[in-house]
Amino acid sequence: MAAPAPAAAAPVTVATNARDIVVETEAVRAVFTTQGAVLKSWKLLEYQLNGQPLDLVPQDLPAGGHVLPFTITTDNDALTGTLASAVYDSTASGLSLGKAPGTLTFQYRDGNGLNARKTFNFQPSGNPYVVNVEVSVDHGGAPKPVTIDFGPAIGLGYDPSGATRWPEQALQHVDGSVTRLKAADITAQPAYQGAVRFAGVEEHYFVDKGVMQLLWLSCMLITRRILSNLTRNAR
Repeated sequence: MAAPAPAAAAPVTVATNARDIVVETEAVRAVFTTQGAVLKSWKLLEYQLNGQPLDLVPQDLPAGGHVLPFTITTDNDALTGTLASAVYDSTASGLSLGKAPGTLTFQYRDGNGLNARKTFNFQPSGNPYVVNVEVSVDHGGAPKPVTIDFGPAIGLGYDPSGATRWPEQALQHVDGSVTRLKAADITAQPAYQGAVRFAGVEEHYFVDKGVMQLLWLSCMLITRRILSNLTRNAR
């Protein structure tokens, strides 16, 4: 009997030019880029600052100083660099959802066996300010550990009106209680362990947080990116 034909290799990603993917709902206008499959902007259409929708992703940061939200890292620096610079394919050129749920997936494959996938599920259970994120990376068919970078978090670092401002701070729900942390606290203890429900950053009116689906996690609560954001805002 003839030997079965080998399975066809998965096609590699051929996109070379990055482009923006806009997701619009009644409450949010989000802008992703296919380079790194990361978030560039998350505007709250019902809240304004200086007559414009409030953007929870700071836009005034120095170029190259911060990674953007949903940047992923692995245990291999070379793979991490590739995943950050690669241009991903996307399942849609944009989404206009209104109040309906929707899904956007980014996929990257190369000829060296690296495969990465990010899926964003918008407005689950009708919640306009929630997005569920699923991320997987494998290399040569072997799954790789993945960390999702929080990015620069929220907050301008100043009040445009000149009024006294509520400083940004980290918060976490661990082992049944909520604690708030200043930049100095995080410098002293950058990692926390326990039954983590959520972790994130808050300012006067808004909270940007990740909600854990698995209870027992070793939570590297505040990365260098968040710490640098809090330190910048404290100046």
